[in-house]
Amino acid sequence: MTVSLASRFPTWSALEIAAAVAAGEVSATDVLTETRRRVEADTVTNAWVCFAWDAAAEHAADIDRRVAAGLRVGALAGVPFGVKDTQDLAGLPTRWGSLLKADAVPAASDDPYISRLRAADAVAIGKTTTPEFASGLLCESRATGTTRNPWNPELTPGGSSGGSAAAVAAGHVPFATGSDGGGSIRIPAGITGLVGHKTTFGLVPELDRAVSETSTVGVLTWDVADTVAILDVMAGPLRGDAHSAAVAAPPVVSRIDDVDLNGLRIAYVPELDRAGATDEVRAACRDAVDALRAQFGLRDVEGVVELDAGANEVFVAAGSVDPWSLNDFGDLEQTMPLFSDYFATRLERTGAVTIQQLGLALQHRRRLRREIHAWFDEVDLIIMPTLSTADIPAEGPPPEVVPGQEYQGVAAVAPLTRIANLGGVPATSVPVGVGAGGGPIGLQILAGPGRDDLALAAARAIEAQGRVPVASRPYNR
Repeated sequence: MTVSLASRFPTWSALEIAAAVAAGEVSATDVLTETRRRVEADTVTNAWVCFAWDAAAEHAADIDRRVAAGLRVGALAGVPFGVKDTQDLAGLPTRWGSLLKADAVPAASDDPYISRLRAADAVAIGKTTTPEFASGLLCESRATGTTRNPWNPELTPGGSSGGSAAAVAAGHVPFATGSDGGGSIRIPAGITGLVGHKTTFGLVPELDRAVSETSTVGVLTWDVADTVAILDVMAGPLRGDAHSAAVAAPPVVSRIDDVDLNGLRIAYVPELDRAGATDEVRAACRDAVDALRAQFGLRDVEGVVELDAGANEVFVAAGSVDPWSLNDFGDLEQTMPLFSDYFATRLERTGAVTIQQLGLALQHRRRLRREIHAWFDEVDLIIMPTLSTADIPAEGPPPEVVPGQEYQGVAAVAPLTRIANLGGVPATSVPVGVGAGGGPIGLQILAGPGRDDLALAAARAIEAQGRVPVASRPYNR
């Protein structure tokens, strides 16, 4: 290797790597070699399920041949990435973090958004860990063990896109894919110091959506610029997915350069529906918002963001059908012993929901979606903490009581992330500090449906405040 890539790319940015590879300054093969070195040097994080090194090497070599011949390469040329193990990557099995899928055969094809990333010459290296069937707040299962946070291995990287977050935060890859059905991109982003964007429902196409229609696909990265470029590749209508046809085609995300933040109306909501955050989280979020207000002359709007008590309960009930619609669990008496305790409990609880209860929950969820959309008639941005605390043990259990809030239960750590999913609106988590226990603190920014550009533009402005310096990243210590 003629160039030290660790020093050449201190921020390990996707866009920087792609530009250097396309210009022939570094080879895609050398980038992949450095990626494998980083992965294999990490014996603590446990972010990966399986790898596709041979296929990745072939793709990298093909990119290098095209660069040498002066031929076209894609916008993400040579950028290594990971794929959440609930998503299909051709040639590797999709095991959903479960022993039930231990014998899954390799996927015959990519999910559509993975195919688009590879067509843009991003190089897929393998599958990242997830809690069983993407159901946990922690990232652990009987199938894959415990995934740990690179900032502090005693802490979790969150769920359910925890392996993707850990892989990026550890500096293995510049980005990894995730999905967000209740905060499953933003929660891991918040606690690993990353940018995590929950897209407008339908922006990124899917062929097998969860029935609750709350989940969307996205990525975890170190910065907003990478997030925007990658989402522009992934997004856009797809035959067979009517929801994707209802959202404006790219470059809806990359229009952030045209966004004017000056004088926007904001609702800063440090607590909602009995939920809040610790003093440490509140202080970090408040300071970032105060700086944003001062820079852009933002106008506060009071009394708009209000929910009837029980929105979280509606979310849980409406989503009760999801695990049953995505998988065939067969004879539960035989398969239940394979499941992790938390997932077995979820199946038992959701299996008891009656069709009447489900119907009422879905009806209530539609009303909530209309209410949430109506907020954005009066405000441009809604800003709130991503997580209520920065200290969540890797092996659990997650706290069910958090100082500073009344809300209690399994969602106590992340009671505010579900709002964006209920509304189908975009939301970006951006880091605003690091807690005393070593876990980063995230702030989430919600915008109206289809305004991914606005949420990301505001996140970029907070990112520019430099509250989590590059030098503090785990792989730069």
